Amino acid sequence: MYRVGIVGGGQLGKMMILDGKRLDTYFVILDPTPKCPADSIADEHIIADFDDVEAFHALAEKVDVVTYEFEHINAEALRELEDEGHKVYPSSETLLHIQNKYNQKEWLKKHGLPVPDFKKVETAEDIREAGKVFGYPMMLKTCTGGYDGKGNAPVNTEADVETAFEALGAGKLPLMVEAFCPFEKEVSILVCRSVNGDVKVFPVAENVHKDSILDETTVPADISAASTEKAMDIARKAVQAFNACGMLCIELFVTADGDVLVNELAPRPHNSGHYTIEGCVTSQYENHIR
Repeated sequence: MYRVGIVGGGQLGKMMILDGKRLDTYFVILDPTPKCPADSIADEHIIADFDDVEAFHALAEKVDVVTYEFEHINAEALRELEDEGHKVYPSSETLLHIQNKYNQKEWLKKHGLPVPDFKKVETAEDIREAGKVFGYPMMLKTCTGGYDGKGNAPVNTEADVETAFEALGAGKLPLMVEAFCPFEKEVSILVCRSVNGDVKVFPVAENVHKDSILDETTVPADISAASTEKAMDIARKAVQAFNACGMLCIELFVTADGDVLVNELAPRPHNSGHYTIEGCVTSQYENHIR
């Protein structure tokens, strides 16, 4: 029996276990919440915080491989596990490139993947200077910790600079500004890469958000064949660029002229991929565990 450790016991972790159990897999989760969603079906549950280094080591000692269901965890603790010979997929290197959105965008740009213009900022004056270059509107983002629209503040005009800056901590957190992308649709694409380098790409999904939270996913996305192929190509290149193993989700903007730009990545199964449970031969969760 293969033993898998999951950092996080939420909805995505539970879905990994549901599919993984059919593969005769033993699961140990690490999550600070005693009755988290995955608790009811996990074989073992280590109740500890996501920055508890000792708990990470305890998890690794119980399993053959460690993975995670979300990215806001202690990447350095994962690196320690790897240094001691434990298997971690996706690797700490992959996570460190993705955890910080500025670093993520830099890495994407370095590897020739299309992204909106972006710039690191530290002060309100830096944001105003960015506005002179990018024009308005812009999006101010925290480099770390954001999800479901949290950590983002629109800057529609120069008059909004101070409000946005204050809303995101007034410089207490690392910040970046991103040029507004006049997108027509938001889509995502799931890609899985095995330890021996095999890559499989799922269909492009079209997403509708309400209050910055995913509300509806339609598959396949209603976009042109050319845009679909661009998204597929980005997925293949991104999973190689980040040396990711397991599932990787790439969220994308599609413009009116069919251009495709990367918004952000998640090194794990994604809620826009729930359709794969019934809609695909092998779901994103089963592929991640495989």
